[in-house]
Amino acid sequence: MHSKQFLMTIFFVLAVFRLFIIPQGTGDLAIWIADGLSFLENFQIQRVDTFTLHKSLEFIYPARIYKFLDLSGVTIFIRLCLALAIWINYKKYISPSMPWNIINLMTIICASIGMTLFLDRPACLGILYATILFPYLMKESLDKKDSLIVFLCFILWSNTHSSILILAPVIAYKFLLSLFFKKELRTTFIIGLFLSLSLLMTPEGFNIFEYVYSTVSVSKGRTISEWSHAFEFIHPEMSLLYFATFLLLFFQLYRHNKLIDAIKTPFFVLFF
Repeated sequence: MHSKQFLMTIFFVLAVFRLFIIPQGTGDLAIWIADGLSFLENFQIQRVDTFTLHKSLEFIYPARIYKFLDLSGVTIFIRLCLALAIWINYKKYISPSMPWNIINLMTIICASIGMTLFLDRPACLGILYATILFPYLMKESLDKKDSLIVFLCFILWSNTHSSILILAPVIAYKFLLSLFFKKELRTTFIIGLFLSLSLLMTPEGFNIFEYVYSTVSVSKGRTISEWSHAFEFIHPEMSLLYFATFLLLFFQLYRHNKLIDAIKTPFFVLFF
């Protein structure tokens, strides 16, 4: 193994090691487990939140959250999914082509730190799905096997966490690119159809859109600091991490004359 590849491999191993030594978080995770088990018992999603913060500022942890999987079990599962996502990214995108230099190393470090900021939240599972789907959503056309993989991933993702909705602006951007560069729209239409069908194949069915709308309406009335814009610097370390990663990525793209190529990809919209 080349010395540079060896150093990158060591960094990968250390990143995964860090992933598993971070203390377990018990915030949103316990709430979502309680919500999920409540749904399994009643087959209804609670419109009134009974598990989140109360006036006492203490979390309510119903004993039944340990009925099937305790917090440690779910935590290990989520971290294994994150480790798998790191490994796929390393093998597919980093190890084969990324040259060893300080800028690339800084970019990887920023990305690794950012990915573990909200470590034990179900939303982290979306990172694994996005990693698997990335090459397929970049293709100009999909064969039957590709279509099956994309559809199955969409179904799994839509039934795991609502972060799948982040794909909506990605697909919309892909559609606009196809119109602007006069490319075939068939693949984009199929991907959009798969996304819509996967949302309907959740426990909510057609009510999923009403649920999303009500969730957005409720969220507008909440003051959740971690949802604030990076420019507000309510959490300075997160804002600085965001801008550092953003600038490093753009610097690399510009330096290697890849900026225009990046703009032409549907995932460019995720930078924002």
